[in-house]
Formats: sequence, C-alpha cells, structure tokens
Amino acid sequence: MGGKQVGAIDIAVAARVRTHRKALGLSQTDLAKELGVTFQQIQKYENGTNRIGAGRLYEMADVLQVPVYALYPEREATAEDVSDRDLAMQKISQMIASADGWRLCLAFSRITDPKVRKTIIALAEQLSEKAE
Repeated sequence: MGGKQVGAIDIAVAARVRTHRKALGLSQTDLAKELGVTFQQIQKYENGTNRIGAGRLYEMADVLQVPVYALYPEREATAEDVSDRDLAMQKISQMIASADGWRLCLAFSRITDPKVRKTIIALAEQLSEKAE
C-alpha cells in the first residue's frame, strides 16, 4: 500500500513554506536543523515531492513564526482556483529562490510611493505580455 499522492493543496502549502522561509532569510539547511531533518527532506517538502504531515507543519509554522493557517490556501477557493493559485505560488517561490528574484522583491518592498509601485507593476505586466 503506497503513500497518499501529493495534491494541489500540498503543493500550495509547500510553496508557502518556501516563501516564508526565504522571507526570514533561512536556508533549507537552517530550517532542517531547526526541525531535526535533513536539508534534502526540506527540498522534498518544498518541491512538493513529499507531503508535509500535520505535526511537521505545526513545527514548521513555529520555526517560520507564522500561524499554521498562514501556510494554507484560502478555504473558499474552488479546486480549480486552488490549482491556478498553486501554480502561481510555485512560480513566485521559484522566483524568490533565485538571487535576482530575491533582490527584486527586496527592492520593491522598500518602495513606499504607491504611484511608483503601480508604475513598476504596469511595466512588469507589459513586459511579461510581450514575452508570452
């Protein structure tokens, strides 16, 4: 009897774990040490290869300094919405995991002028449409 397959919710949770870990400046090794597991296990969790059990998720939330519910997608979403959101979260997590993505997020977070932020978002959206 095999283990349960990783589903859309599992992938969304994994992406949120990665996002919160990166936001704290923790490496996979740092998180692994805090949880008493290998960094390879953290990789498997974050890549959605392995499901994160309830007990482990509780421990992760504690280390990441967030409530457990912050690691879950919103409840009112439909299964179709969750899948789209999960894909977006995976892309965001991958971007944040890159050096350029991390620098971009940090720089954007320091911009306080709403007009400048809107201009940057509009530019990024235009550039991404051209890339498609």
